[in-house]
Amino acid sequence: MPINEVYDPLEESDDFTGICERWITNIYDFYYQDDQYDFESLDEDEKNSHAADFFYCIYDSAEIPADFTRSRACQQYIKSFYFFDSAELASYKTSGGKCIEENGESYEMEDELFEMLENLIYTSKFTPMNIEASMEVQSINEVMIHESSMDSTIIIYLSWTDERLTWNASEHNEIYSIFVPYEKIWTPPFEIVNLDEYLNEGIIFYYDAKITTNGDVSTKIKMRLKTSCEIVQKLYPFDLQECAIDLATPNLDTTFLNFRIGTWNEVQKPKISRTKNETSYNETDLNVAKNAFFDENPEWNLKAFKYSVSTSSNNKNQQFSKLSTSFFLQRQIAFYEITLLLPIVCLNILVCVGLWIPISSGETISYQVTMLLTIVVYLDVLSSNIPVFKEVANAPQLLILFIISLIASVASMIILNFYERKGDFDFSL
Repeated sequence: MPINEVYDPLEESDDFTGICERWITNIYDFYYQDDQYDFESLDEDEKNSHAADFFYCIYDSAEIPADFTRSRACQQYIKSFYFFDSAELASYKTSGGKCIEENGESYEMEDELFEMLENLIYTSKFTPMNIEASMEVQSINEVMIHESSMDSTIIIYLSWTDERLTWNASEHNEIYSIFVPYEKIWTPPFEIVNLDEYLNEGIIFYYDAKITTNGDVSTKIKMRLKTSCEIVQKLYPFDLQECAIDLATPNLDTTFLNFRIGTWNEVQKPKISRTKNETSYNETDLNVAKNAFFDENPEWNLKAFKYSVSTSSNNKNQQFSKLSTSFFLQRQIAFYEITLLLPIVCLNILVCVGLWIPISSGETISYQVTMLLTIVVYLDVLSSNIPVFKEVANAPQLLILFIISLIASVASMIILNFYERKGDFDFSL
């Protein structure tokens, strides 16, 4: 990974103050993970008392030396038991460290705690790499309401600086930039965290990367994918949906790699501050998100978009950078007005008309049965196009209207059958 050309590890002469503060917190969380308090919420005396326990094996607060500081105790411990410095070990003993008396000079903490320390030491000299990222949409192919997902074709733009890829143009025939295959250089590892599946048989097109003399690298990746969405079906088919595509770096935490959106902010009209990490629908320019070859969808209209950079944590308290891009979509309703809403209105009218058909004609029950079956067919079509809902309050209002029509049709048949048993009753006007 092109963060440092040569890793320069810490030495025992270095200052471990910053590492110690983080390590003490990790040790406390390791031993007291079920406790309701975290280390930062403790007062100074409590923090020092725990540190004396961790590094000096002093369990009685009355025995803690008057000049005790948890930072010095931690540093003495690291230099004595991690770097095996004999001079520091002697200083450790005279300062009040009793771990040797109880456990011998080979005393070590649990393997998990030493692994935490090694990770802190290893990453302390690294500078996180900043990846400028942005996204364009070539098409919104489909929004599958019943699957709670969106099918889209997108292009992801990435740029960063790799100090290993610099050269002097005057020494290379005045060549200031080159294009190389994507797979020939290091590229940021990322994944679509809300991905359902890659479409088009998983074909992803990697464009050649452009590299300039100062090591600036830029490339783009085109893919068609299906991502999960939080669908709101209450107003179906007059619904508005918000679907997001989330990029993250689960292999490299924020110590190594961070997404940035400064360049994306600057191309908005009007420009947004480079340092801003979150935008709203009102701040962004939709034309920036649409690719030059954007293909309109006959059913869904892309109305706006927004994006943000944030961090996510795992169960090991590692922080990972995440870029989230949300698209605001509005359904085109002309098709549904003709094929769904108009038939519903007609069916409701016909159910009411059935009440005025004379029972003596002998067609009233069969007429209402036909209406009932028609409503059931439409109800089946509707239910196959919407996702499962937990509560009736979340059900589409159109579905509720169908159910009311179904109840009305059944009630009509009951009424007509009742009067047919009593005798011919004329409902005609």
